[in-house]
Order: sequence, then structure tokens, then C-alpha cells
Amino acid sequence: RPQAAAITCIKWIASRLATLEALGYISPLQLHETNDGLEALASAFARLATIQQFPTPLPIRQLCSLLTIVYVYSAPLALSSEFAQFLTQFSSILLRTMLASTLLALAFFGINQTAAVLEQPLNYFEQRLLPIDRIARELDHELYGIFSEPIPPLVGSADAELLPSAGGRRDGADPPLQPGGDPPV
Repeated sequence: RPQAAAITCIKWIASRLATLEALGYISPLQLHETNDGLEALASAFARLATIQQFPTPLPIRQLCSLLTIVYVYSAPLALSSEFAQFLTQFSSILLRTMLASTLLALAFFGINQTAAVLEQPLNYFEQRLLPIDRIARELDHELYGIFSEPIPPLVGSADAELLPSAGGRRDGADPPLQPGGDPPV
């Protein structure tokens, strides 16, 4: 449990400080000041752990999304009336209102989507954050290319005669890659 580990760490630091004070390395005033800091650290951790245990309720998230939608769809009315005060042609008012409304919608819906992703950053059920499979395949292909070359023997090593002379694995299961070739399947 992370909570138990964090509190155990704070207790260990406090006991080490008490030992240092008993040995004369720090003064009692320094021990008192550091203990106050450790108590503040422990109470801040307890408050953060409480916040983490109780996520934002679903109705509040839905209300924020609803208010975002209402704002984005009602903002063109206010924008068009503001543009009408200093523009006279209908087409320029319409064009500026559409452009401003589109940018406003992209910004607000982007913030809403970013907040949804940041709410659960380590969501293992949806692989939308990093293309892990593609990265692993590319790394495997690159490592195959690096390690397909023969390994030079160590000078003076007793195991030099055990190293393969043609490269690849010692048991010969994987042949070395040719430059630009694909790894064997």
C-alpha cells in the first residue's frame, strides 16, 4: 500500500532525526523544526490521500459537460451581436461569428476531453495514450539489427572460444539479420 509506505518513510526519517539529535549532530531546536515540517508533510499527505479516495461525483462531471455544451452553443448569439456593433455587412458578421464560434468550440471541447483523459491517466483498459505495440515492434526490430552483428571476443578471456564466430545466438536458433532485412518471424 502506498499510504503505509509513505507514512513509514516519514516515521523512519523522524526516528533518524531523533538519533542524530541524540548523537549531537543536530540541536534540539533543529529537531523540533524538522519534526514540525514532517508533521505538516504527513497531514498534507493524509489530505491528498483523502482527495484521491473520493473522486469527483458523476453528476458534477455531467453538469460541467452540460454547461460547456450550453455555453458553446449560446456563445454565437453574443458574438454576433458584438460583431454587429462594428461591422455592417451581414456576410462579414456571419463569417467572423462562425470562425470565432468554431475556435471557441474546439477550445472548450478540447479542454473537456483533456480533463477526461487526465482524470484517469493510467487507464489500462483503453490503449489511447501511447501506441505501445508499435513502439515495442520498432524497438524489437532495431535491437535485432544491433545484435545481429558478430560479438568480438574479449582479449584474454577464458570464454573467448565459447563465443560464436558468425554472430547471432550461441545455439544458432536465430540467423543474423541482413542490413535492411526484417527480423525472422
